[in-house]
Amino acid sequence: MLCLEGFITDVTDQQESQRGQRAVMQVASTVTSRVGEDYFQQLIATLTTLLEADAGFIALLDQPVLPLQGDGFHPNNLLPATTGHTVSLVVDGQIRKNYTFLLRDTPVEGVVLEQESVVHHGQRFTLPGAKLSAQAWIGRRLDNAKGEAIGVMMVFYKAPLNTNAFATSVLRILSTGAAAELERRRDHRHIHQLAYTDSTTGLPNRARFMEMLSTMGQLSGQQRSPIIVTVVGSASF
Repeated sequence: MLCLEGFITDVTDQQESQRGQRAVMQVASTVTSRVGEDYFQQLIATLTTLLEADAGFIALLDQPVLPLQGDGFHPNNLLPATTGHTVSLVVDGQIRKNYTFLLRDTPVEGVVLEQESVVHHGQRFTLPGAKLSAQAWIGRRLDNAKGEAIGVMMVFYKAPLNTNAFATSVLRILSTGAAAELERRRDHRHIHQLAYTDSTTGLPNRARFMEMLSTMGQLSGQQRSPIIVTVVGSASF
């Protein structure tokens, strides 16, 4: 009897592994040629379908969270990051508008702190920017090359979960690629900010002004309407 149970377990594990590999290959085939927003949207759309989830998102933290030290907890369990912004949000198979939300006391906070979080039947959580109320979720933290948390990838279910091994395995595998693309996106935004923002005031700089002026000039010519530029000098700034 023990030998038979062991054989059945081995076969089941092998089938689950093969199922996970097929799922990853299917996701990879749909996102390989995509970048940026399109990559994240297609990734979550395909992922929620494969995992039979009711919703899912990838969110970017407002600032990186350093790797945990010592006992594995941040002081008072407070994260340096306070908000997250979805870069892709899918609810009931539909791509939704992205939203910014607070991290405190949300499932996202738990994922950032624990690296991976699985809740089979928890307190109901309403997704940001959606009316969907979830009772179960699975999440994986997305880290950059330095090991800092920069985002999360999560799927949500309206009803309690019975099993999660397959979904957890798929999220673990796909999180590496998602983290790399998210880091590339963050780096691109940072470079853009350095190029077009004054480091002292945080306001748009001369380069940004000239670019906007050029765009408005072209639009003015197309619409045959004048533009007015007002220059204000500030002494001893």
